[in-house]
Amino acid sequence: MTWAYLAENEKQNNAMMGSQCLLTYATFASFFGMMLIFISSLLITLLLVTKFTSTRSILPLAIIITSILSARILKNLRANAIALFVTLFVLAVFLLLGLVYPDFSCDGLGYHQWTTTSAAAGVNLFFTSTGNMWSDSYPKIYELFCAEIFKIWPAVNASAFLQFIFIATTFAYSLRLGGVYNIALWKNLIMALLVTFNPVMVSQLYTYYIDCAMANCAYIIIASMLLILKDDLILDKTMFFAASSFVIATKMSGVLYPSTAFLLFGCVGLYESRSFLKTAKRYLPLFILTFGIGFGLFGFQPYITNILSGKHIMHPLEGENKIDILTANMPENFQGRNRFIKVIKSSLSDTDNLVRPYNATINVIPGSITQRAWYMSGVNDVRIAGWGPEFFLCMLLGGALLLCYKANWYLLGLIASYILLTIFIHPEGWWARYAPQLYFGAAMVPLVLKEETYPLARKLSLPMFSGFLCAIFLNLFLYTSANINFTREMDARLKALADQTLGKQSITLCLPNLNSYYDNLLKHYGISYNHVPKSVCEQSGRPVQQMYFFSYMINE
Repeated sequence: MTWAYLAENEKQNNAMMGSQCLLTYATFASFFGMMLIFISSLLITLLLVTKFTSTRSILPLAIIITSILSARILKNLRANAIALFVTLFVLAVFLLLGLVYPDFSCDGLGYHQWTTTSAAAGVNLFFTSTGNMWSDSYPKIYELFCAEIFKIWPAVNASAFLQFIFIATTFAYSLRLGGVYNIALWKNLIMALLVTFNPVMVSQLYTYYIDCAMANCAYIIIASMLLILKDDLILDKTMFFAASSFVIATKMSGVLYPSTAFLLFGCVGLYESRSFLKTAKRYLPLFILTFGIGFGLFGFQPYITNILSGKHIMHPLEGENKIDILTANMPENFQGRNRFIKVIKSSLSDTDNLVRPYNATINVIPGSITQRAWYMSGVNDVRIAGWGPEFFLCMLLGGALLLCYKANWYLLGLIASYILLTIFIHPEGWWARYAPQLYFGAAMVPLVLKEETYPLARKLSLPMFSGFLCAIFLNLFLYTSANINFTREMDARLKALADQTLGKQSITLCLPNLNSYYDNLLKHYGISYNHVPKSVCEQSGRPVQQMYFFSYMINE
């Protein structure tokens, strides 16, 4: 036995210990983040269902309960103390980051933030109307969580705080997925970065839009599904259950993600066991718990209240007098196309936010970047090619890499099946922020690649993999820079408006109704205002100015 052998053996042991340590802390961080969201949601909805409301936040209690539950993952007392301290410190940093920018988004200001402030004021949203149709009709667990933050610190962008929690949770859980499947550390970090900083997250980070949370929940569901099918651990089932029940009550289309996972659970279970009873015994309790909490508690309003009032469970998106948002905003060249063709055409189109049915998409060559694509990537509600200007090139390069490498075909098959099934089940996957799972097809390429398959691949694999990474990071850079540009532009315009109205009484907002959704935004910039119906502004004869999402007149 030589010294060189001992040194190499020690190096390998240290690497294994380092990987195991990373896996342990990644498990702890992801479990803490998801449990904090779940426990808070559980406490909130139990109080609302029992018709108890309070203007005091339950978040401190949720943090204490989550800390106790999470501490069981780390056996060492010192490790527990360090991990908890670091985690709580990160939460405090997230809270401060929420002060950076207010929400500039249209729907965020239109009803998501209105729902949050109503809940924070003590309104029981399960039994009381807010006066806004969308606030009353949609699931609202996301906004209820934000309200608990708002109660503690009204000046903070509560949604940004929750988005940051999801970012940390998703990043850590992605590291756990790669660690369990023993992929190289550098590949694991790349995958975690690509998954976490997806285009939907980047575009909606400082807004009250909820698709970012839906994207993160979708990934946690995919990752936990892969881990359950591998090891069937209680921890991963808990992550699956928590993310699934939350996403069901976040958005109606969120029902799609756990439903598809259970379909795959059933197919794989029947194939492996050849027994319906064994498969049912393994997954039925998880199914009942997930949908029971998701629909019956977190989603009590609107799902249960819709049933009790004789409406379709998915009203107003389904049933009598349904509001067909997606078809009303579909580009004219999508009419009559099947759902798969629409997704492909959307992926190949110039990035845009089409809002009128007579607008047609513009095809672009994969890899090309237009000025409009960059500018529109900064808009929070990107509908066409919303996975980024370079997304289709990323998918092409990812597919080409599979020709150079041996792949984990089992993993690849599960991921591809999940994505294809969700597109097939949800007919409008072309609307990018409604289908964030499509992006994960490119982001999880590092997970499925193994070693090269033939000699020539050794020469091709490095430049191809480098090209893939450059394309996908360029995609995220374009999205991030466009979003920063949009945020700075809106910040500058509102500061200019504040200077313009300095010393004057106020501005008059011209709104479709008398509900003002802009309280926090305008207060943030010190702009005083009053509001009147839009028709009054039009009849006043005074000049009406437009600020992206609202119209206003300056009072003399």
